Amino acid sequence: MPQQANSSKPFISAIMAGLLVCSLHATAIAALNDPDNPTSPVVDTTPPSAISINKPIGFDPNRYDKDDGANRPIVSPDFKTQIAETVEVADENTITFSPTGNVGPLLPGTHIINWTATDLGFNSRTAEQTLEVLPALNLGLDQVVAEGGTAVVTAYLSGTAPDASYPITVPYTVSGTASIADHSAVDSSFVFNAGVTQTSFSFPINIDGISDAGETVVITLGAIPANAAFAGHKTTHTITITETNQAPLAQLFAMQASEQTRVISTDAGTVTLSAEAYDANGDTILYDWSASDNALVPTSGTNGSSFTFEAQDLNPGFYTIRLSVSDAGGLSSTYDLLLVLPQSQPQLTDSRDSDDDNTDDLSEGIYDNDNDGIPNYLDALSTPTLIQAFEPYVFDASLKQSDTLVTDNIELKWEITTTASNLIVYPLLISTEPGLHINLGPTTFASANNYARISSSTAEQLRGIPLSDNIVSTDGQVLDIEITHLPQAGSNARIIIPQAAPLPASQNGTTPEFVIFSSQDSWDTFSTDSNNHIATDVKDDGDMIVEEEDSYCSGFDEVASYTSTLGTGDECLLITIQDGGPNDYDGVANGNIRLMGGVFITSASGSTSSQTNGETFSGNNDTSTETLNRLDLGTGSGGGSLGLTSLLCLMTLLLFRRRNTSAQ
Repeated sequence: MPQQANSSKPFISAIMAGLLVCSLHATAIAALNDPDNPTSPVVDTTPPSAISINKPIGFDPNRYDKDDGANRPIVSPDFKTQIAETVEVADENTITFSPTGNVGPLLPGTHIINWTATDLGFNSRTAEQTLEVLPALNLGLDQVVAEGGTAVVTAYLSGTAPDASYPITVPYTVSGTASIADHSAVDSSFVFNAGVTQTSFSFPINIDGISDAGETVVITLGAIPANAAFAGHKTTHTITITETNQAPLAQLFAMQASEQTRVISTDAGTVTLSAEAYDANGDTILYDWSASDNALVPTSGTNGSSFTFEAQDLNPGFYTIRLSVSDAGGLSSTYDLLLVLPQSQPQLTDSRDSDDDNTDDLSEGIYDNDNDGIPNYLDALSTPTLIQAFEPYVFDASLKQSDTLVTDNIELKWEITTTASNLIVYPLLISTEPGLHINLGPTTFASANNYARISSSTAEQLRGIPLSDNIVSTDGQVLDIEITHLPQAGSNARIIIPQAAPLPASQNGTTPEFVIFSSQDSWDTFSTDSNNHIATDVKDDGDMIVEEEDSYCSGFDEVASYTSTLGTGDECLLITIQDGGPNDYDGVANGNIRLMGGVFITSASGSTSSQTNGETFSGNNDTSTETLNRLDLGTGSGGGSLGLTSLLCLMTLLLFRRRNTSAQ
């Protein structure tokens, strides 16, 4: 009988070979440490003795020339930043690295970079680098307050301040033409506690029985702590006193399972809509929710400050909540909020971070904490004045979150542990002024986008109105946004809209034009007057130490750099738009603005836009000025309806996009 082969021999041989390699490697390492006696290994257990990190370059010396001397440079939030000029690792010899990696742009706050140096003996030393990004401090937009009303003045930080800055105390002074008989405001201070980005004070405007309308109260910021924040573009706030009745204003919020959301579920309990209302005269506010979708059966009536309904018996679809607020003087304003009940909820996991903000999808959930129409798990931004403009993509591959640098003797790794990528993935952010909120418009929300732009063909289909045959969007898209929290009905808002590429000229040589969807249910050229205008600018390279190819548009503190025309070759738009004006497509002055449109050029080859057919949004059956051209997707007759074909198509799109996102 033949002898059976020993199958373990190759395995044992492999182990012996591996041990020999390890022995030789250890001997080689020992030889580095004890070259006079290489046969008597000395195991290297000593890590590099020090890591020295020079401050990064790339911050603006004109605005950010601050360093507390403890390796804590304060860098610009507007630009990318080189993580360090040089890094020295002291081992047996001092090795100098010149990192090429850039991070940013960084949100305001404290950011940590961890450095790890490892030698040939696999010994490591770590060091921590802190980058502190200062927020801008601004006061809110000027306001009009009537006698008998209450003025509320708010100071806003553009983000959290560095951790060591709190509490932040900023004095303010009170001046203006009004006398102490008109109000009770006195010099004092704004105080920001840890993590707080806005703080307010209020005071009554007295009824003095004198005809003195037009008097002012002016609040002016004082000195700002140097290592906490910097002064933004709005450091004074003017309250103009009026003696006429002002319409009440409101904002709407939906809650389910004690969370703010726009995506509701049949198994998460009661849905509650709340109104945050304000009347500049101090009048009692009356509420009327009766124009909401008829499929939503109220459980507590339609005349309170909230509206509740049960969702368990609802069909998948879109539901419009509509509120009218009025005062005793007969003035009113109307608002609506679009909710969606999907066929099924997205399946979120703790292994996926869809918005790349260092928090997993499962932890963030489908809720919408900032009420901008983007679920938390898809929303990298919580700053109310900013919104994602484009589908996520890597804007600048040179920007990193980590890197490894290698020499013959040392491996040096770095990694930023705080969020740095949200402005890398979403670089072209649409912005508005402090105190205002920017949200997805209802058309974009209905298309299931998690950014503020949709294709021009989708906008045509959802609105049921085709664009002209001879124009084409410069990038195939239009934006659809909503600006809320204006201080009074009919006031203006400014919006900065970066473009993905320089504006081209039309094929026939004509200049580009901004085409909007209007309250007249048509696509029209942006209407220009004293309250509505567009200016453009090239990208702002700034006065940086290093050239910034991918920097942002000039901000509201640099509006003088914008020209008065829509210019070929420019990449930044500054739009001023009036609430209730010709470019606000909700058609009413209600403290909210809806803008849908984009830059178009004349096409010499004819139509490139998609023509619509089949069923489309019907709009509201009520043609009064208060409800004209609302986007109504409700399933009942309370505010118009969407045809079955269109509803199924929209829901399929919604489910596909969100499932696809969560599965990636």
